[in-house]
Formats: sequence, C-alpha cells, structure tokens
Amino acid sequence: MHDTDPDVGRIWTAMLDGDAEPALPSATDAISRARRPVAPLALGATLIAAAVVAALVLRPDAPAPQVAAPTVATATSAAPPPLPVAPSREAAHAHGSRTAKFLVGVAPSGLRAWPQDLSADDSVASTWQLENGPEYVSTVDVVLTDGTADGLLSATIHGGMTGAGTDPCAPAIRKLLAVTACEVTTVGGVPVGLASVQDPDRGRVDTAVRLLDGGLLTVESAQRIPPHDGAGDAPPDAVPPATTAPHTILGGRPGLPAPAFTGTQLAAIVVDPALLP
Repeated sequence: MHDTDPDVGRIWTAMLDGDAEPALPSATDAISRARRPVAPLALGATLIAAAVVAALVLRPDAPAPQVAAPTVATATSAAPPPLPVAPSREAAHAHGSRTAKFLVGVAPSGLRAWPQDLSADDSVASTWQLENGPEYVSTVDVVLTDGTADGLLSATIHGGMTGAGTDPCAPAIRKLLAVTACEVTTVGGVPVGLASVQDPDRGRVDTAVRLLDGGLLTVESAQRIPPHDGAGDAPPDAVPPATTAPHTILGGRPGLPAPAFTGTQLAAIVVDPALLP
C-alpha cells in the first residue's frame, strides 16, 4: 500500500478529525484497488520471513533446525532361478534328435545346417559313458555351410557330475572345456559363462556354458572343421580334397569366413529349454 493512496488520506483525515469511523470506499474504488498488483505485499512478506530467519541464525540460544536423516534404499538382486536337473544318460541321448532340430532352426541366414547322425539308433546324439564313474557326455553336432566353407555348431550335456558349484566360469569348468578366458553374463536371470579361443585347427571357437544340477550344458560354435581320417586325426602332411569333401564333421573344406554366432547369441541359445529333455 502506498502513502499516495487517496483512500488512505481520507482515513487518516477522518481519524485526526475525531470521526467515529473512517469513510467507506465506494464500489468503484474497491474494484480499482482489487485490480492493483500485489507484488509489493509479496515482497513485504518475503522481507518479514527473511528477518525471522536472520533472527534465528543470529540468536545463539536458538535451537538448531532438525534435519531428517536421508533414507538409503538397500538394493537387493533377485536370486537366480533354480538349476535344471541334469538328465540321465539315457534321457539325454534320446533327446538328441529334438536338440538337432532346434539347432538347425537357429542357423544364421545364409547358412545351411546339416545334422550329423553318428549313432546306431534313432538318436543323432553321440553319447559316451566316462570311465570309473557316473559321468557321461552327450553331443549333437550340426554342420553349418555356405556351400563351399563349413563350420560346426554343437550342443553337449555333461551329466553325472558333482561339485560343479555356482560359477559357470569356475577354474574346474574352464579346465574341463579347455578354455582360459571366460566371463559371466546373465540371460533372463540365468548365469551363463562365455568363453572364446582361437584354435589353430578350428579357427575361432566360442562356447556358452550353463550350469545344471549335476552337470553342464554347453553350446559351441567353431569356425572351421579340421580334417580327419577314418582312424583319427589326419597326419600333418595330408592334403584333404578341399572342394569335394562332404559336409560332415570329418572336415576337409575351408572354414567359414567369420564366426557364425556372437557370444550373446550363443548365450540366448544355451538357456533355451528346448535343449533339455
């Protein structure tokens, strides 16, 4: 409010003259005052609040303001899902044909997949019982070819194991798979080990590892299939027919110009339930 307000002048005059009540403003004056900006009032309120705060600060006996302690939220990570139970040797072997069908279905565009049927029964899996114990290995191999160059995609169940632990990159697992570098990633809450080696015979070899209750499940992609003869590895001076060899795990063709899968793709494959009975 300003000293130059005519209403204020009339009120002060009336008070000094001894009138019982100041004259009321007319309706027009009331509307005019209502339309005036109120910024000076806000400024006055601000100055009063600042003065109160300053008084509290300058008073040595004023109590310190109470500040609530910050609340720290504790982050909790969800526990991984329970491990699938490793199947029996018989169940793993019988599941081989379905595993082969699944692997053929995930072949990258531009590559044709050839399942390798090396078993004497209806399954395409090669299953071996290891000596002196319940451990077994059951593998399904699928050749990946562009027509002239071949690579290999394999899924293997290692069953009958004990003490595999909870780390898919544990030293014992790296030793079993003959890999050195390994890192753990997570797919849908499932820990997966990813290992990669550069092999002189097979080129780039990438492996995804999933832990099972009593074993391991691995999916491996090799860039090249080394040549073999009927009795095992070919001698160092052997010259395989690189253009006429069949597309089998016996090799004899050039390797793929690049790895067929990335580590991320293999990790997604190894956690797919289609690979287990």
